[in-house]
Amino acid sequence: MAWLQEDAGSPYFDDDAFLQWWWDHHGQPAEGWVCPSTRLEPISQRYTLDSNDRTWLFLGRIDQPWSELETPVHQGDLPEYQRKYGQRPYRWHIGSYARNEWITTAPLYAGDDASIYGESRIQQPVLTPVFAESVYFDALPETNDPAPINLTSPGTPPWPWTWMRLMAMPRHGNRPRSLPTKWPMKQPMPGAVNVSFYDGHVEPVKLDKLWQLYWHAGWVAPAKRPGM
Repeated sequence: MAWLQEDAGSPYFDDDAFLQWWWDHHGQPAEGWVCPSTRLEPISQRYTLDSNDRTWLFLGRIDQPWSELETPVHQGDLPEYQRKYGQRPYRWHIGSYARNEWITTAPLYAGDDASIYGESRIQQPVLTPVFAESVYFDALPETNDPAPINLTSPGTPPWPWTWMRLMAMPRHGNRPRSLPTKWPMKQPMPGAVNVSFYDGHVEPVKLDKLWQLYWHAGWVAPAKRPGM
C-alpha cells in the first residue's frame, strides 16, 4: 500500500495517498470489510451516531457491521484536504473493522506527536495493529481506556466514548452462548477479535490482551486491563 511509505523528511505516513485509498476502498462490498459473522440490519434497527439526522452514520454491534453514507451533505464539512471525497455520488461504506489511526491519519487529529507511529518508529511490527474488528471505522486507543460494560453493543451508553471499548467485543473465540448486557468489569472478558498487524499477519486476540498490543509509539502496556 502506497500510503505506508513515508514522505522524505517526514516522520508520518503519506496522508494524501492514504486518504485516497481510504475513501476509495474502505467499507466497499468487494473489499472484504464485513465479517461473515455479522449481518447488516435495516436502518431502523441500527444505532445512529447523529441524533439530528438518523440516515447516514451508524455504530455496529457484535452481530452487525458499522455503516456510513458518503454524500456531499454529510461530508461537506470535511477539512479542505479531503473535501473532494465528499463530493462524489452517494454510496455506502459498510464494515466490521477499524483502522489504527495512530499509524495512518493521527497527525491530522492528535496533538501528541510523541505517540504518532511513523514507519521508522515501529519497533515491534508483530505487535502493532493496523486493523482490528470494531463497531466503528476508526480507532485511537489509549492505555487507560476502560473495557465496555455491554459486550454485545459496546458503543452504546453508558459512556464515556473510548476507542478500546469499541473493539473489545467477543465476536469470536471462547464465549458464553448467551452474553449478558452488563459484564462485570473485574472479570476477564470472554472471546476474541481478529487483528491484522504491521508485519502482515492476522490473528485472533483475546479481549483483555488488546491492551498489551502496541497501538502507538508511546504505548506502555498496563500490567492488567483497566478495571481488573
